[in-house]
Amino acid sequence: HLADLQIRTILDFVGNRGELIEDLIPNTERYVFDISNLETLPGIGHLRGKEDCKGRQWDLVICSNVLEHVGDPQRTLEEISEISNKGTLIFLEVPQESPAGPKNIAKRLTQLAILMVTRPSVGLRLFRPALIYLMHEHVNFFCPTALRHLVNSLHWEIVADGQYDISSYKFGIYRLTSGTMTWCLARKP
Repeated sequence: HLADLQIRTILDFVGNRGELIEDLIPNTERYVFDISNLETLPGIGHLRGKEDCKGRQWDLVICSNVLEHVGDPQRTLEEISEISNKGTLIFLEVPQESPAGPKNIAKRLTQLAILMVTRPSVGLRLFRPALIYLMHEHVNFFCPTALRHLVNSLHWEIVADGQYDISSYKFGIYRLTSGTMTWCLARKP
């Protein structure tokens, strides 16, 4: 979706060290907005405040694996909108999961089993039926419809969206994926 576009500047919104944008599009100015003091990768600028991001012309803003961790995803997108310009492309990516889905329940049961073996006193304190519904690090859960709805709430134009599987494992004739990602590419009007 970016092949015919002139992308000169990229911002990775809460992008850690800039791993996602390191080799994404050649010959671009690349920056990371991240409040941590982590050293960015060579060739990637580090912006520590939203004020540092404003006043720049961003062709592409990437927000990957962030919205599932924040208390108010709509506010996070409003912040991205505040630092973006008319026509800026915004790429959002989140895991597609359900808090009560079988993969999350299996993950929590596996975590409990590991705790029971490695730290039995902690495992016993947590052992109760409600354990499988405890929140871990994700406080928001997305499906494609929810992500589109969130983007539409800001009146951004959806250019493309979709899903893809991540990390699959084969067990004989069975193929298991460790997850599915949902993504959306939008343009600020």
